[in-house]
Amino acid sequence: MAALACLPITKNDVATPLEDTDGYLRIAARLGESGRYVGPDDTPTAFRPPLFPIAIALSGAPSDLIVHCLVYPMLLCGVASIAREFSGRPAVRFAIGFLICCPLLLAYLGRAMTELTSAWFAACLVIAAARCRVGMQAAVSGGVLGLAILTRPVFAAFGLLWGVWVLGRWLVTRRAAYRPRLNGAGAFLLGLAVVWSPWVIRNALVFDAFIPFTTHGGYTLLLGNNPVFWDEVARVSPFATWDGESLDRWQKSLEAEMAAEGVTGEVARDAWQRRRAVGHIVERPGDFLRGVGTRVVRFWCPVPLGYEGSAVIYYAVGLYETAFLLLAFAGLAVTVRTRSPDLWVPAVLMIAAFQGVHLFYWANARMRAPLVPVLAVFAAVGLRQAWLVFKPMILKHLGRSAAGDTA
Repeated sequence: MAALACLPITKNDVATPLEDTDGYLRIAARLGESGRYVGPDDTPTAFRPPLFPIAIALSGAPSDLIVHCLVYPMLLCGVASIAREFSGRPAVRFAIGFLICCPLLLAYLGRAMTELTSAWFAACLVIAAARCRVGMQAAVSGGVLGLAILTRPVFAAFGLLWGVWVLGRWLVTRRAAYRPRLNGAGAFLLGLAVVWSPWVIRNALVFDAFIPFTTHGGYTLLLGNNPVFWDEVARVSPFATWDGESLDRWQKSLEAEMAAEGVTGEVARDAWQRRRAVGHIVERPGDFLRGVGTRVVRFWCPVPLGYEGSAVIYYAVGLYETAFLLLAFAGLAVTVRTRSPDLWVPAVLMIAAFQGVHLFYWANARMRAPLVPVLAVFAAVGLRQAWLVFKPMILKHLGRSAAGDTA
């Protein structure tokens, strides 16, 4: 378990413990010292979503370890709640076991990244969407979605999909059971606005621009949609990794181009990179589609791409993740066939939201980490179903073996 906890899932995207790859600790330190949300150059920033560094600053700790220690037990409780709703008490033990053993989450324990917190929010939102009705429940659900968006903007896609589902289901069926959900839409939006709007207002005042999420989206869109990535990765193999030296040269060339064009400031850089990505997509639509396929493979890839450590760990993680994903999709099929859509649709929409966004934006196995609680529940359902199917055969075989030994 300790070895898996230190396992880098990808060569370039996972830090060593307490290494501040994404800059959250630096932001939290400045926030704790001065009360200002600023970047390394001590100027206001919106490059990273605010909730995680705010939580670290409020904890008073020099790292995110306290935050993760608080979140992890809550994550286990969330997964237990979903599993109990989906398949009863037997599935709870399996789901928690999958969650505890998942190398994808273990790789980020104790690291200044949002994977564990995002996984908890994913579990909370699936539960909230399945149970939410009217009044205070709807308002709290909206607030939870707002907090999730302030941790990882991808959750906004889930909120949009869920809203479309609720509205569409009511319009099609006209069932009275859906009227309370529509009646609670106002409370839900109010809760969402109360939590999310301070960030939007702050960005409008500081940057004089509408920034509902971050100024990081342009870069991550361009990172997966540029000629160098297409030529050196997407056109070679969906399992290929982007060479570190090539990536460094590409990043330096971007900086040189922006400097030559006088592009300065987060907002201007974000807009420039987004325009450049769209331009590449328009110029090379075939390579864009090839890149989409590559991102799908990388998102669901069971093995740690670019890993250069122990072959034993590499294949152990690959075998575990392959079995886990197969059980998850089998459990999804069982759940869709046997349970009410009100229960499983939110979980499916969560998967669709993350995969949908990462059809366009940069993707690797790290982007799948927030889905682990949902996948763990489906895998638990799949494992339980497999046991129910094969149990008679196993017992029959054991009975024959015992009879043979007796004879």
